[in-house]
Amino acid sequence: MAAATKDAAHPNGQDVVYWIAPENGAAKSDTEHVFHLCAAVSPLKDKTVNSGSVTEAYAQNAIRITKQIEMEQKQCGFTAAAAAAPVAPAPAPAPAQ
Repeated sequence: MAAATKDAAHPNGQDVVYWIAPENGAAKSDTEHVFHLCAAVSPLKDKTVNSGSVTEAYAQNAIRITKQIEMEQKQCGFTAAAAAAPVAPAPAPAPAQ
């Protein structure tokens, strides 16, 4: 989650997710939902949205992060390049003696 929410103001990412709130003030949704990178993403448009930690999202039956990470990064203003930082290659093996 932190890697997907990096930007200039939050170089280490953020620990906040957004999901559709349970209906009628219930503590937990009857239906499984996913959580999102920000409240302004198109799947949450015109919905009542809760925000909080991943743990809080799980408690309300938002069980995983969206599969639309790249789209949401664009809609939320996070840079995909920051989230997909390259991994350093493994060092070359030592020559045999």
